[in-house]
Amino acid sequence: MAENKFWKLLRKGETTDLKLFKGRFDFYLNKRTGKEERMIVMHSRDAANVLAITKEGKIVMVRQFRFGIEEDTIEVPGGLVEKGEDPMIAAQRELLEETGYSGGEWSSLGYIHSNPVYMRGMIHQYLAVGVEKTDAQELDAGENIEVLEIDPEELKVFYKNESLRHPHTMTCVSKVFDLYEKVKL
Repeated sequence: MAENKFWKLLRKGETTDLKLFKGRFDFYLNKRTGKEERMIVMHSRDAANVLAITKEGKIVMVRQFRFGIEEDTIEVPGGLVEKGEDPMIAAQRELLEETGYSGGEWSSLGYIHSNPVYMRGMIHQYLAVGVEKTDAQELDAGENIEVLEIDPEELKVFYKNESLRHPHTMTCVSKVFDLYEKVKL
């Protein structure tokens, strides 16, 4: 970690395993105030997601319950990268497991940090064009996923009526489609 002009790491706390994450409190000196601050840091494996477009031009999305908000969300398929796994392979695996779709031409859309406010871990994002339904879903015990095929214009409606609320989905989708259309740069 590079030296920061406002913060100095004093010590790292004990790590707790929280199933999907490992968390700890780190203690920093706020150089501006001279006071010690306790900050939470969450560690997660990297994740990967994919904006998948069928041969017919439909976008493959998933609807699933999210425990943090106690509501369903509409998202692009994705999940955690296994230890030693290439992120694109993880995205392909997650697309197949969650939706039964595979194939197509794959390209990287780059990555984002999951939530740099308190979390380490990146979300690798991909575009897959020309996917097709090849298998049945293979869901984990903690998953119940409805597969949706939507038109690109319907995606804009989902955006405008705030049906798309997952930030990882929003960043992935916005790397491919102009959803806002109110600002022309």
